[in-house]
Amino acid sequence: MSVLLLPTGCGLSFGTSHTTHDDARALPYPDQVERVGWEWRPPEGTRVIGTVPVPTGVAVVLDDGYVVLAGDTGEELWEYRAEAAALAAYASRDGEYLALEVEESETGSLLLRFDSSTGEILEESARDEAGGDDAGVDDSSFHRSVDEGTMVVRSSAGPALTALSLETGDPVWTREEPAECTTTDGLNSSTDDAIVLDDVVVEAFTCAPSVVRDFAYTREEGDVVISGLVGRDLRTGEELWRFEEDFGVVAFQSIDHRSLAPLSDRHLVVRTLNSPNILFDVSTGEVIGEWEGAVTGVLEDGSVVVWYARDGEYRREAPGGTTLATLPNPAEAVPDTSDVTGLGAGDSIVLAEGVVNSGEHSLGPDAEIWFHGWDSGDDPVVIDVSQVGAEDTEARPSITAVPGAVVLDYAGAATTAVRCFWDSPDHSLTTAGFTASWRDGHTPG
Repeated sequence: MSVLLLPTGCGLSFGTSHTTHDDARALPYPDQVERVGWEWRPPEGTRVIGTVPVPTGVAVVLDDGYVVLAGDTGEELWEYRAEAAALAAYASRDGEYLALEVEESETGSLLLRFDSSTGEILEESARDEAGGDDAGVDDSSFHRSVDEGTMVVRSSAGPALTALSLETGDPVWTREEPAECTTTDGLNSSTDDAIVLDDVVVEAFTCAPSVVRDFAYTREEGDVVISGLVGRDLRTGEELWRFEEDFGVVAFQSIDHRSLAPLSDRHLVVRTLNSPNILFDVSTGEVIGEWEGAVTGVLEDGSVVVWYARDGEYRREAPGGTTLATLPNPAEAVPDTSDVTGLGAGDSIVLAEGVVNSGEHSLGPDAEIWFHGWDSGDDPVVIDVSQVGAEDTEARPSITAVPGAVVLDYAGAATTAVRCFWDSPDHSLTTAGFTASWRDGHTPG
């Protein structure tokens, strides 16, 4: 472990704290969870913006930088905190790319790229203009559509898609117009969303007679609506694959309620109101299958986990639809289905041996999380999480699988906490505030 405390130059009054960890080890994802393993709270005066899985555990994105925790113990492995100099944070979804933009002068900034396991600064890039306007990282300046030093930006006013070099701030490539439909002529198109997975930019678009960007649309009787995805090379913007779906004359509201949900660095599910979930392999554009339920995960053997809200159960199915296992969900653990698009799937994390669910009972003084094993029948493991995040009963937690743990993040709470769930008494540790659970296992998806 090495520690470096630096005063900043250019007459600025804030300082920088930087520690590294040379002995950090990569961890497997958990197979299952059974109890709270550790807790971690952010330093006083800071706020958790988000969490990112990294090979050694979890990177906690703070409003002033990063703290990286070991998934199995909660130990602080490394940190880089720039106090008031922090402007923006950039992280790929797999955590391999981790960078922080800090103020360097009154007119410029410095981009720092880290080894996400050790905290070593791999590269420093000076930029003439700062990418962030305000001091401190927040939701708007924490960017996930990033990989290999390139960030993809969607705009309703300018070019439909732009890939920017994070090192220079200059465009790498630009798509001035949204993707056009190839199956029907005479329609206008709109780029509605874009995410980066596995070096592929997935552009979601809609075509309709009078569509404009951001779903501004007035439907006329008999209008045809096309929804589609285009996979583009992150480095060039070149089209790699395409998928189009003809919604015919159904209400445009269905397209308005579409969402893209990454399940792994390869798997993406498209959820649309009143339509099946469609699962893609973004590396090839292959449609793995369609399901009436909410697709929540893909296991290492290629089987797909689907939540069927009407039946109150999870099913592990082969891509062809054959049911391999069924998990009746206790009534108390039913996911929140108020989101008609996702059918509550966002409350579930799929592990190799079962499902972790927060549902509607993860708030307030009696908060609990459930783990449902495929072989456990109707009896889930109930994990008491009532002591974390309880200060703010309205705070909505999020759960994320990371190497070594499943993390419960109360980022919206008045007193933020990150908690880890696991099952091994040999690894029990409580620090000042995250919680996680774990058991040795395999990477989901």
